[in-house]
Amino acid sequence: MTMIKSVRYFTVVAVLLLATLASIRAPSASQGQDLLFHNPATPRLGAADAKLTLVVFTDYNCPYCKRLDPLLEQIVSRYPQVAVAIKILPFKGESAHRAAQLALTLWRQQPERFLALHRTLMSKRGYHSAGSLQEALQRSGNGSLQPDGPGSIQELRDTLMLAQALGVEGTPTMIIGNQLIPGALEYEQLEQAVQAALAQQP
Repeated sequence: MTMIKSVRYFTVVAVLLLATLASIRAPSASQGQDLLFHNPATPRLGAADAKLTLVVFTDYNCPYCKRLDPLLEQIVSRYPQVAVAIKILPFKGESAHRAAQLALTLWRQQPERFLALHRTLMSKRGYHSAGSLQEALQRSGNGSLQPDGPGSIQELRDTLMLAQALGVEGTPTMIIGNQLIPGALEYEQLEQAVQAALAQQP
């Protein structure tokens, strides 16, 4: 059963996040919120000015993430006022880390091409290998892509620190409105959570 925990954003973002990141950049509370919901280094589906931004912590080797991912695309398609910030959190092996670096590099360099690679990486059953990653690059039209190093690594570090500050223990984990939701949801559950969060928006 999926457990849902209420998130107090002033506490989580303004206190825990600030304490976690203080040694690096000491952001304000609003900067902490931006790092979570509106970081330009974070891949995003949907409108930039969305009324509601969901956050999903995900992993390209995680089977439950792969099941959830197309449902999130359905939500964005059905609810144009909703966006999804994709926080890639490679818990499951070196190939997950390599996949994350490739995806984040493409987002930084050519964001309009990100979704094709993201879908291809998510469509692989089981864990990725060096061969499957190269195949994903070729299938998505990005065969010459190489990880950009510092840029993608910094985003992965920021995502890991956010996850630790929020108490994220695995993938997938979502933030929908004021709820922290570990585990995958069925579409009906996901839609209900989104509708409830939209109803709470000003």
